[in-house]
Amino acid sequence: MVAAAQSVTGKEDLVIFPNPVSDKLTIRKFAHTSTIDISIYNILGEKIYAAPDFNLDPIDCKLLSSGLYFLEVKIAAKVFRVKFSKE
Repeated sequence: MVAAAQSVTGKEDLVIFPNPVSDKLTIRKFAHTSTIDISIYNILGEKIYAAPDFNLDPIDCKLLSSGLYFLEVKIAAKVFRVKFSKE
């Protein structure tokens, strides 16, 4: 399967890649706004990762089991959610 970038567009532009991920998940924010908070949820809706005041370093996904996950990105009062998979 080929890894792809996924664009999440709103007032703030985000790109999340690669999807599916094997080692590192990268988030790029193009609009200059306040800090962002991220969370990762498993398929059951359980929060398994949280990073308040996230600094846009790649997220280490090596310890995640293969499967489907949900990434939640909070920027100011906006919340973006996107699915990603772990190989």
